[in-house]
Amino acid sequence: MTKRNILIAGTLTLFTIQQSIGALTWQKTNSAVDVGEGVKNVDFSFQAANTGAEAVSIVKIEKSCGCTAVTASKDKIDPADTVTINGTIELAAAGGNSVKTISVQTSDGKTQTLSVAISSPESFRISPGSLSWDNSVEPKSIMFTIPETSKTRLLKSEALSDRFTVVQTTLVENREYQITITPKSGQPTRTALKLTISPEGARPTYVPLSVSTSAPTSASVPPVVAGANPRLDALIEIERNLARDIRSIQELISAEKKQ
Repeated sequence: MTKRNILIAGTLTLFTIQQSIGALTWQKTNSAVDVGEGVKNVDFSFQAANTGAEAVSIVKIEKSCGCTAVTASKDKIDPADTVTINGTIELAAAGGNSVKTISVQTSDGKTQTLSVAISSPESFRISPGSLSWDNSVEPKSIMFTIPETSKTRLLKSEALSDRFTVVQTTLVENREYQITITPKSGQPTRTALKLTISPEGARPTYVPLSVSTSAPTSASVPPVVAGANPRLDALIEIERNLARDIRSIQELISAEKKQ
């Protein structure tokens, strides 16, 4: 056997060994689901088999959305054994089409992306999806529109903070609403508008609301005075903003738990 042949044989042997190491072969990597209006959750599953000669382990599972809960039937998959990835997706109250992905990382250094495409009738539309005020208290509105084919109804609009007033006006009965929100002061705050909808038991939807104070521009930055620490002042302001954000998140979590 020549030196060239030995190199070729060695390369082929190495390739064969690499292929025999544990590796998952997936039955499918994409799933499509059609659901009707009012459906709250979608279940899914993906199955894979270890077609290699050694065991392989699931190292990490990552999700593209916090609305997705995922579990693996086992962490270690022996040769010729199978594993099932089971999950549940909590659907948005507004319906519509979406794609959620799950990434499965295994001990052989590979990452497989699984996707679930969901097609659901649109229950309602909100525009804009959030409201903000820059140190002002002028009224602002969002439009809540219900398609002709939807059975959704808007029952109530309310802010999670008493720092806002909310007025709900019917423009077209059971189809179009204008919701006007006004801050009671220009004091910085973050909260959400809670929209309660029917049918009974439907999850409410939320629209973020925030009032902020304008940051000074370069032209309006006050002069540095002896003994002042602008950097410290800026850090303190960031800390205060973070504290407000945390309180707002806690309010939203508390509201969701009550549903």
